[in-house]
Amino acid sequence: MIKKTTIGISLAIFTMFSATNAMAKRSSLSVAGDITQIVVPASAFGIALYKGDKEGQKEFAKSFIVNTGLMFALKYAFKDTEWGKRPNGGKYSFPSGHSAAAFSGAFFLQKRYGLEYGAPALALAGFTGYTRVKGNYHNWRDVIGGAALAFGVNHFFVSKYNKEDVNVTTNVGKNAAFVDVKMKL
Repeated sequence: MIKKTTIGISLAIFTMFSATNAMAKRSSLSVAGDITQIVVPASAFGIALYKGDKEGQKEFAKSFIVNTGLMFALKYAFKDTEWGKRPNGGKYSFPSGHSAAAFSGAFFLQKRYGLEYGAPALALAGFTGYTRVKGNYHNWRDVIGGAALAFGVNHFFVSKYNKEDVNVTTNVGKNAAFVDVKMKL
């Protein structure tokens, strides 16, 4: 029986190869941005998979799906406004989908696993946004909008990874002290 992971990886590879003809007509910088918008979120899911972090896999899937849905809803909502016009004359500019996808993976990694994973991913996501502006596909506001959307969605759906599945927090007040212990059963 074929695992869902194998199917997902196969679909990602097929999508990348299918887009090769369209990418061949574009600058190498734009193609690099096209690739990093896929690589960053795919790496985020791959890291959760590698760590055996089933909760992280679920959180990534939820955050990525919601992020993508909201991104398309915003593109449609802004399509006939000044913010919906691309610098190259096209429509559906705000927010940048490439940036939303890349930052979705980057902010997931940062929130779930910390700066060690998040910093390189955020740098790649920033590069993705740069390629969209440099290629005349988006304005900086579109890139910032995609990043802000991804940040907000990940803030809502993603929790910090705790390998032991036990989280202990303390709160000391003027007249009392509290210890909160959360465990996954």
